[in-house]
Amino acid sequence: MIAELSEQQFNEYERGYVLVVSPFCYTCQIAERFVYEASKVCGIEGSVYKINLQLTKHVAEKEQIMSVPTLLYKDGEHRERLVTMKSVLNVVHWMSAREEEH
Repeated sequence: MIAELSEQQFNEYERGYVLVVSPFCYTCQIAERFVYEASKVCGIEGSVYKINLQLTKHVAEKEQIMSVPTLLYKDGEHRERLVTMKSVLNVVHWMSAREEEH
């Protein structure tokens, strides 16, 4: 579904979406499906990755991730977060707005 980044890869990744998840989180599994489907609708599958919070605690601290799942949009130093992923449509609207802005 969504490829996973290491901490080093995350730090090198400049622009796109990163879903912050935990492997034991059922809500994260649902969110991953929503994000995957939304990325296909938006035509940006190649710009969406995930990181495992359990393996990348420094990223969580640096990015101030307070809960999972969190969808993070990175554009250089600019960051935006989506914490509530209610549906695929909700994620599509959020991603579309980011794509229009940038």
